[in-house]
Amino acid sequence: MYSFILTLLFYFIAGLIVFRCVPKQFHLLAWGSLPIIWTSLLALTGLFETLLSLPSIISLLILFCGLSFFVLRKDQNDLRTISFAPPAVTFWILLTFLLGEFLIAIQVHLLVPWGSWDPMFTWVLRARFLVDGGDLWTQGFSNDLALLHPDYPPLFSWALVPLWSLDGSRSALAVACLTIPFFAGWMSILTGWWCLIETRNSLWGYLTVAIILGTPFLVYLHAIKSLDFILSYTILTSLAWYHFAKKEQSRSGWMICGFLVAWAALVKNEGQLWVVSFFGTLMLLQSLHFFKPYRKVNTNSQLSRKSILFASVQGVFIPLSFLIWFKISLAPPNDLFEPQRAFEISQVLQPEVFFNSFSLLVRLDQVEEWERHRLILNNLWNVLSNWKAEGLLLCSVPVLLLFILLLRKKPFPGMHLAIGIQLTGYYLVYLLTPYNPYWHVSSSMNRLLIHIAPAAVCLLGFSLCYSPVDSANSKQNAPEYARFLRLTVLSLPLVCLLFCYSQIRSNTFPWDFQSEPLNREEQLASLEFPPVSHATFVTNQFEPAMLYQMQFAVLPTVLVVDRREKTLIASFPTEEELKTYCQRNGWNLKQNRAGLGWAESITPDGPLPHMDQIRQRNGM
Repeated sequence: MYSFILTLLFYFIAGLIVFRCVPKQFHLLAWGSLPIIWTSLLALTGLFETLLSLPSIISLLILFCGLSFFVLRKDQNDLRTISFAPPAVTFWILLTFLLGEFLIAIQVHLLVPWGSWDPMFTWVLRARFLVDGGDLWTQGFSNDLALLHPDYPPLFSWALVPLWSLDGSRSALAVACLTIPFFAGWMSILTGWWCLIETRNSLWGYLTVAIILGTPFLVYLHAIKSLDFILSYTILTSLAWYHFAKKEQSRSGWMICGFLVAWAALVKNEGQLWVVSFFGTLMLLQSLHFFKPYRKVNTNSQLSRKSILFASVQGVFIPLSFLIWFKISLAPPNDLFEPQRAFEISQVLQPEVFFNSFSLLVRLDQVEEWERHRLILNNLWNVLSNWKAEGLLLCSVPVLLLFILLLRKKPFPGMHLAIGIQLTGYYLVYLLTPYNPYWHVSSSMNRLLIHIAPAAVCLLGFSLCYSPVDSANSKQNAPEYARFLRLTVLSLPLVCLLFCYSQIRSNTFPWDFQSEPLNREEQLASLEFPPVSHATFVTNQFEPAMLYQMQFAVLPTVLVVDRREKTLIASFPTEEELKTYCQRNGWNLKQNRAGLGWAESITPDGPLPHMDQIRQRNGM
C-alpha cells in the first residue's frame, strides 16, 4: 500500500512542477515523460540499496524533500488568478478511453497479479533476487537461467526494489504501481505530439490517433505488464521529443531526445537496436541536408549540426554508461551470440524449440535458407490479417505511406528510415536465430512489430496533416459536419475497450488468463529448505511451467536440470515415487511433504537418469 501512496505523491508533485514551470504548449509531452523519470529515480534508488546498502527510504526521503522544496521556492502566480478554459469534447473522449483502459488493467491485475509469464519470470523474478537474495543477489543474472533472459537490462527490476522495500517482495500492487501509469504517459505523449502539429485539426490527425488507440493488442500488452508495451511507449516518446527538438531548435530538447533513445536500451535488448537505428538515421539525414525545421525560423536561431550531436550525446551518456556497466560486470552471454547454455537447458525442457547450439558466426549461412524467409513472410501475413489484435494498426502503415507517395506535396518523414533499420534488424534476428524458426517467429513477431508500429503510424499520419491550406481553417471555422466527423472518428477506439472487455468475459485467447500457483513457496518454507546457490531440480515430467514456478519460489537458489549439485529439489506425484528416486540415485532425503522434498547428495558423481536418456537420444 505504501508503494501506491508513494506513486500518487510523486505524480502529483512532478505534475505540479510541470504545470508551473513548463510552457503550456509542451505540458503533454512533459507529463507523458514522467513515468520514465519515476522509473529511473526508483532504479537509481534500488541500485544504491543493492550496491551500497543505502536504505531506499533514505533516498526516497531526499528525493521528495528536494521536489517539495523546488515547488515551494518557485515564485508563481496564485493559482486562483489562473483561468481555466472548459475542456473540449476531444478531452472528454480521450479521458473516457483512459479511464476505461485503467479499468481493464485493474481487472486483469486481479486475475493475474504478476502479469503473464513474460514479466513474471523475467524482470519480476530478477527483482526478487535483488530484494530477497542477500549476498546471492547476483544469482539473478546466472547463465543457468539462460531461458529466462538474464542478459536483459535490469532497469525495471531495480525500480521495484525501493517499492518492495516498503511493501515486501510479495506485493503485486507495487508491480502495478510501476507499470500502469505508463499507459497514461503513452496517451499524453501521443496527444502531445498531435498538439505540436500546426494543422492538428486535419482529419488525418484524428484518424492517426484513433488507429493507434483502437489497437486491442496494445491494451493487452499494457494490462499484462509487458515490457514490450514499455519499449513501444519509449520509442514513441523519443520520436515525439525529436519532433519537438527539430521544430523548436531546442538544445534541451535534443538532450531529452538522446536520453530517451538510450533509455530504450535499458528496457529490453531490442531497445539497443533502436539506439543504432535512430542515431544512424540522424547522422545520415544531416549529411544529406534533409535536416530542416518544420516552420520558418530565424537562421541565427538554428542549431548547428555539431550542437545537435553534442546535445544528443550528452543525453545518451548516463543511460548508456549504466548499460555498458551492466553488460560488462553482470550480464551473461546473449543467447543469440552464444546459445550453448540455453541449448543445454532446453534439451531437458523443450528439445523441440532449440535447433542450433553454435555461435553466431557459424550460423551466418542460415540467411541463405529460403525456407526461413518463406516462414517469416507467412507469419507476417498471419499477423497482418489478425484484425482483432494488431492487424489494423500494422496495415495502416503501408496505406498511409501510399497516401504520402501519392500526395507529393506532403513532407516525407525522414526518420522513417530508423523504423526501416529496426525492422531489418528484427528480420536478421529471425534468420540467424538458434531456436526453432517457426516457434521463434510465431511466438514473438506481433510483439516486435508493436514496438515500432505506433511510432511509424504517427510519423506518417501526422506528416499528412501538413498542407498548403492556411491554418485559419481551424476547428472553430470548420463546418459542423466536419467537426462531427472528426469526433466520431476519435470515438471509435471506445469500441476497442468494449471488445477487450468482452474477450476477458468470454475467456478468449490471449485474454484467457490462468493465475500461476504460488503455493510452492510456503511448502518449501515448511520443509526448511536451506538457502544454497544452486540445486538440482528433478520431476517425473519436465515442463517449463513447473520449473519456472519452482524457481520463483526457491530463490535465491538457482535451479539446474542438467547437472548434479550437492542439493536436490524433487517433485513427484506421490511420496513413494520421491523416496524410490532418492534411494536409487544416491540422494539422502532430508524433508518432504507428499511428493515434494529436498535431499543432499551422497555420491557427488551419482546418476541423473533423465540426462542419461538425453545422451542416449543424442548418440553421445
